[in-house]
Amino acid sequence: MVDKDPKSALPDLTAEYRIITESIEKEEKHIKLVENYGINPFRKREALAGKPNSPYDTVDPNAPIDKEFINTVNKFNRIPREKYECPQTTSHEYGWHSRPLLIQDRSDRRLHHQHKYQDITLFNEFLIRSCPTMIKGDN
Repeated sequence: MVDKDPKSALPDLTAEYRIITESIEKEEKHIKLVENYGINPFRKREALAGKPNSPYDTVDPNAPIDKEFINTVNKFNRIPREKYECPQTTSHEYGWHSRPLLIQDRSDRRLHHQHKYQDITLFNEFLIRSCPTMIKGDN
């Protein structure tokens, strides 16, 4: 099954070497060296209270404010509708366009039917709310 001939093993080693060197060249071509480190804005962080008498946990009022850090945190704490122009996932599509297509005109009697109470309906509603067992027929 396996060739014992040492000459047939050489092309396999050279082919493997070529494959390995080609993959390394591709990796080096697309690798990006990151030198600017920061927080991961997608990870939820929990605020922990410091020790009460520790001088290291207090905030220095003279320390410079990192505007880029604050902008990054504020950017990723916004709701999706403020972050993106259009929905990014199918779950975003639900409620994305929540404004009504037509302005509702409450004075238009064709589309808006308000509850109207007559004397008998007011009496019946008062009776249901005051004595619900009488209406159910539990005598």
